[in-house]
Amino acid sequence: MRLIGPVVLLLLTHGLCGTAAKGLSPRGSIPNHGDSSILHPLENRGGWVDPEDVPPMPQCIAQQDPSLWLRALTACTSKQCTRHFGVICTRHQWLTQLSCLTTSFSADVVRPYLPGCSRSVLANAQLYRWIRGVTGRTWLADVGDAMGLEHLSPASLVEGYAAVGVVDKAPTCLISAVSARSSSEAESFLHAVSSCGFTATTQHTGNAARPWAYTERLRSIIALDSETAAYNFTGQTIKPGDYFDRACFCSAFTIDTSKEPCQQSDQPDFTRARLWMRATCGPKSLPRDWTHGLQTTESAYIPMENWHWPQCLPDIPDSVRELPDQCATDACEVDSSGYCTVKRSVNRSCFCNNISYESCGGSCHDFETRIDYKAWLRDTCAAVPGWTGGPSTSWHDVLSPTARDMIPWRWTLSAENSSAHATPQTCPSNTRKLASLALINATPFLTALVRWKTSARSHSFKRRLLPRLYYHHWNWLYVGLFIAALQLLATWSNAALVRATPGNAQVPVLELMLLWCSMPRCTGLPLVLAGTQSRDLSVVQPAFVAVSVLQLLSAYPLLTTVSYGIQHAFYLGRLGTADRGRAATAMYGGALVWFLVCMAALAQVLRATRQRRHSDGLSTAGTPTLPNGAVKLPAFLTAPLTLLFAFMAPHSTTTHHTRLPTATTPLFPPQPGSPPPAYYDTMSTSHDYDHYHYPIEQTSSPTATPSLYTITLTTTFSLWAAQLLFWTGFISLSAGSYCPPHLGVLTAVWCVCEVVGGVVGGGAGW
Repeated sequence: MRLIGPVVLLLLTHGLCGTAAKGLSPRGSIPNHGDSSILHPLENRGGWVDPEDVPPMPQCIAQQDPSLWLRALTACTSKQCTRHFGVICTRHQWLTQLSCLTTSFSADVVRPYLPGCSRSVLANAQLYRWIRGVTGRTWLADVGDAMGLEHLSPASLVEGYAAVGVVDKAPTCLISAVSARSSSEAESFLHAVSSCGFTATTQHTGNAARPWAYTERLRSIIALDSETAAYNFTGQTIKPGDYFDRACFCSAFTIDTSKEPCQQSDQPDFTRARLWMRATCGPKSLPRDWTHGLQTTESAYIPMENWHWPQCLPDIPDSVRELPDQCATDACEVDSSGYCTVKRSVNRSCFCNNISYESCGGSCHDFETRIDYKAWLRDTCAAVPGWTGGPSTSWHDVLSPTARDMIPWRWTLSAENSSAHATPQTCPSNTRKLASLALINATPFLTALVRWKTSARSHSFKRRLLPRLYYHHWNWLYVGLFIAALQLLATWSNAALVRATPGNAQVPVLELMLLWCSMPRCTGLPLVLAGTQSRDLSVVQPAFVAVSVLQLLSAYPLLTTVSYGIQHAFYLGRLGTADRGRAATAMYGGALVWFLVCMAALAQVLRATRQRRHSDGLSTAGTPTLPNGAVKLPAFLTAPLTLLFAFMAPHSTTTHHTRLPTATTPLFPPQPGSPPPAYYDTMSTSHDYDHYHYPIEQTSSPTATPSLYTITLTTTFSLWAAQLLFWTGFISLSAGSYCPPHLGVLTAVWCVCEVVGGVVGGGAGW
């Protein structure tokens, strides 16, 4: 919006005329501070001067009816002879008598103009300068009424000032309004602005070189120029431009709080008007409850440019997505000065009354995005009066992770029956699940006990059943891999059974198998405990291989759990207030302990390997030499198994006599033309083991140092304990989300696997 010229007379005319007058100096001037009261005309003819030598009309006189001012100046102006030829006057000129001005501009002439001039301290000071410069008086209409006008400072503008450009921020209904102050003539908004206006420095609004002229047709002095009041009267400077005195304007223009100018207009204009008056004149110019009903973006409205959706936007229904357009309107964004900038915005109340926490489902309720959705909904609608669309529980409960949120994977197990006519099964209780886990872990110990009781009878049977498996140079590796493969076979068969159960078709078999691989198993623990009696590595090595394979497969679910816990700050105390927080703490604690044990074991292996390599060299002492005819391993297994053998092999051997086969003596075929092997004692070389013949020789059975057994035993037990803690917490936490169907069948399969693994593994060292 632009200011209208006829209404804002001074502020628009001085710019045009002042530009034309640049470079011209006025014929007369008002003296500065401390100057005498005498004018400095260009030519003084015995007390008579040209009218244009009189200072230009002050701003506040030009903004009022100047007729009285012109009459006073005209009364002191007459035609005088300015050139003679003898007694003959050759030139007459209209001149103004200086002594007359002192009496002509009396208090009676000045007094009618004081109400308009005294509004602005700068305009009043300009009038005082004119009067003092022309008449020499130090007062205007009454003695003492000019006190403080001679020496101004920025503090003289009590309420400060504002640029005229802020008028463009006012609505039309306010600009066209009139002041509510009672007076003989209602004052308009724009007239109040112009009467209180000033410029940075004094500007001329007309012909600066000839501010006055006498016209014989009118027989009167006319004004050809006027000067603006200026901020430099205060002794300071500001940026060039047009300004107005706030205190002056706010005293001249007031509004009736019971009948505001924009009360009948639409809401944006009503808000703009109140904000404009508040920013210009302060809250005293408005009712006490002036903020009520305002359309501002601070609370009730959201600018379209600032509108955003939560992360779960794909799951937000179309009916909710259309609400911002349906609730769009104009609202005020309050700038740094307190004025209104109109923005297209969304009405909070309109939007929030049509949405609730349950309006959006899907990923909006998932753990990863629920917090963002909750924060978005709360920031948007929580402050709306009367809004009841929040969650059924408290906002804090929404932020707390649920039991389902604390499980790192999204799939679940259902316990439905495979038959549609059978009685539906319920989810096994946590007690049954833990009992199944205990039975699986007890089976290896029971197997070891039975094997010890029947070791004499089963020894011959296993030699006949798997001779090449047991009596090969790498038998401990084959036995360990066989035990691990047996466990994987059992796990796969159970996963296939679960997948075939209705309700579990979407369960990922591979992820389920890897999860079950992380179950605590005592597969290798009895063998390790048995080996501690004689430190016989032939007993420990198969268990070591089997446990290593299963622990390697356990890494996926356990490391996933650790990563998920770190990502969601579960290790920083967030689980303390959550439902089933203790179970989750056990689960995530077990996974973290497992990871730390693995790192510690790896560090010990690397340390032991470096020590062994330093002592006797890995390439010579740690690498087994295969005689001619021995079965060679594939190349891709040679390097890792050599390192493993270097770690497992002893630093010293104990020589003793034994009867083959043993787990450490490779089965080599007799060489053609070689002498018959030596036999221990006088027994026949033809044994009762069918057609297999084993020479009796002096062998070196490997033994382990106490440190190696300590590492192996401690690591095996620690991993088992960490997995037990993980699974105990997982079963308690998941509850209905982990309901393995046919739990008895699954348990039986694993128990049979443990029995077979124990029998096969135990024979490796016999």
